[in-house]
Amino acid sequence: MSMISVIIPVYNVSRWLPQCLDSVLSQEHKELEVILVNDASTDASPDICHEYAARDGRVAVIDKAVNEGVESARSTGFSAARGEFVMYVDSDDWLDNTHVLSEMYSKAEETGADYVETGFRRVIDRHKWIMQKDARRVSGLIEQPELLEKYFVSFFGVNILSVNMCGKLYRKAALDSADIRPLSLCMGEDLAYNLQLFPHLRRIYIMEESGYNYRYGGMTSRYNPRVFDDFKRLYAFKMGYVGKYPFLSPDTLNIELKNVLKSEICRRIDLKGDGFAHIVAFLDRETASPVYARMLEVDNKSAFWQDPFVDAFARRDSGAMYRICRGIVRRQRPGAMLKKLGYRLLNIL
Repeated sequence: MSMISVIIPVYNVSRWLPQCLDSVLSQEHKELEVILVNDASTDASPDICHEYAARDGRVAVIDKAVNEGVESARSTGFSAARGEFVMYVDSDDWLDNTHVLSEMYSKAEETGADYVETGFRRVIDRHKWIMQKDARRVSGLIEQPELLEKYFVSFFGVNILSVNMCGKLYRKAALDSADIRPLSLCMGEDLAYNLQLFPHLRRIYIMEESGYNYRYGGMTSRYNPRVFDDFKRLYAFKMGYVGKYPFLSPDTLNIELKNVLKSEICRRIDLKGDGFAHIVAFLDRETASPVYARMLEVDNKSAFWQDPFVDAFARRDSGAMYRICRGIVRRQRPGAMLKKLGYRLLNIL
């Protein structure tokens, strides 16, 4: 039985870390190394990491002096991994039962898959919300060329496959051949990982069963200035793949860029509290950037051109773009407040 390296980035998760570690160390598949990457935590997480390492020789701790985010922590853990297979687990999540890894390992050996994926359950604190399987979700063995031409291409539009790095048992040789590089993203890092990995895969296997519990944190309630820059960087990164593969079109990426800009204005209005003058000044600066030079080059997409935001952008009418987004925020606020209230109620039940 081959070793599995379980890589767990850790940052200020003392409340949930023991549950995560217990779920991994209790697995029937005993050939494990558990690599905990303490990303400069300031709570009791480092103490918990070292306590588990002292109790179980399969646990190793890497203490980072500076917090650099989950993408860097995962990369650090991977550099130390010695197993034939690798699994990423977030430190506030946990495996659903004791045989998840053995089932995934058996399926990888049986099919020769470069990764095996188990399903997710979303969890809100003590209350399990088991998501219904999306109508687009597939299961079973997927091989090349279909893996690229049908599924990789969906990463440039509406994803068919999960882009999460967690919940997958990777064959380390496939990851080594891909030579994946961190992009220093705080948003979209899982998608960037898959974009680099998929051209190097031969086949994958998706299990119907759900074996990974994902702790869902609810809605983003604070403005994060990095999100917009990260999405623009991800757009540029994805655009670099167009031309390499005949089945990729820039149209979906240009539509995506429009939605990113539109969403940023809404976030600035809703979460940051920016008014007309601030938004107009931001848009006057932003839309002068060369990154938007190709955004209107979308052919035969009537819905794209029917969007009033696109018309306002084409005229470089920053005031009109502000008013359109302000209207969106006002219409969405009641629903957002109800969702937030529902989340709070679940926490106190």
